[in-house]
Amino acid sequence: MVYHQSHGSGSDYVPLGPMVASGRLTQLIIAAVHLTDDGRVVLNDHEHDDDYHDRLWSELAEVQRAGVQALAMVGGWAPGTTDKLDVEGFDRYYPPLRDFLSRHGFDGVDIDVEQDMSLPGVIGLIDALRRDFGPEFVIILAPVATALTGGDNLSGFDYEELFRQRGSEIDWVNAQFYSGFGSAADPSGYDAIIDRGVYPPSKVVLGVIGHPDDGSGYVDVARVAGTVRDLCRRYPDFGGVDVWEYFRALPGGRAEPWRWIDLMAEALVP
Repeated sequence: MVYHQSHGSGSDYVPLGPMVASGRLTQLIIAAVHLTDDGRVVLNDHEHDDDYHDRLWSELAEVQRAGVQALAMVGGWAPGTTDKLDVEGFDRYYPPLRDFLSRHGFDGVDIDVEQDMSLPGVIGLIDALRRDFGPEFVIILAPVATALTGGDNLSGFDYEELFRQRGSEIDWVNAQFYSGFGSAADPSGYDAIIDRGVYPPSKVVLGVIGHPDDGSGYVDVARVAGTVRDLCRRYPDFGGVDVWEYFRALPGGRAEPWRWIDLMAEALVP
């Protein structure tokens, strides 16, 4: 699966068609959705209904018709959004998020909590999404990898306790193995998560960055593919691999970012 934030517009637009041409992509995660203080929903630097995004929404529907699930990444590194969805602000800020997800026909949501949020707050958000969108709606989270082993954690709440209380409602987690919170250079970090006995391999996805300019902790894509092959051998129900972010992912870079999808799909074949 791929995260796609640098969509562009006009001559800078990054088309979605090539990423689904091979039929190997399973999920496309559109980033990053934020809530303003007055309750507006913003996708990156423009409101979601700004004509800047018209081509994106049109092509996203085509991607879904090709059988790829479309998820919205809510939150992330920019502060404020998950704070607003915590207990105190929930009644005000959840309805516009719900309406946004419904309007654009998303198949699911990635709750990306990178500032402190309470455990009751994230549970309340999960419960509301499940109630409003039903059992087929995909609900995932994106913790840093160390948060799943009791180490450094950007989210504020305990993920093991969250899984004990709501693991059945969480489809999987995209664990971030970069930025000093883990590495995809070998399987050891992933093994440490599974060894906790809390998270099944089917619910833990190996998250990597696709280009050295996307942050610290870049691992050469061929080596990541080797780690993926090792994890497939160790865990027949291995959850898969995701990349932040699509538009310049190596080995193809900006000219052919879809090559990352093809390479990882080949690594996932038994």
